[in-house]
Amino acid sequence: MDHLSQIFGKNKQNAPKHFAKGTILQHAGDDCDKVYLVKSGLLKSYTIDVKDKEHIFIFAPEGWIITDIESMQAEAKASTLL
Repeated sequence: MDHLSQIFGKNKQNAPKHFAKGTILQHAGDDCDKVYLVKSGLLKSYTIDVKDKEHIFIFAPEGWIITDIESMQAEAKASTLL
């Protein structure tokens, strides 16, 4: 994964961080300005409808990169939770 350092750069903001299971990294409506590299574990991208039902968009396993790419490209607020 050293080649990813070339993409993301090496600075304190991009330093590896550990998150406890169940931590929500991004809420719908947040600024979408972060990309996550899954070093271990699994992340999911999902929405919650008006009836509080969860709809999973995608799972990101180890080695994957995940973000709300549509919101990021449109410079819009996030539409999914991570």
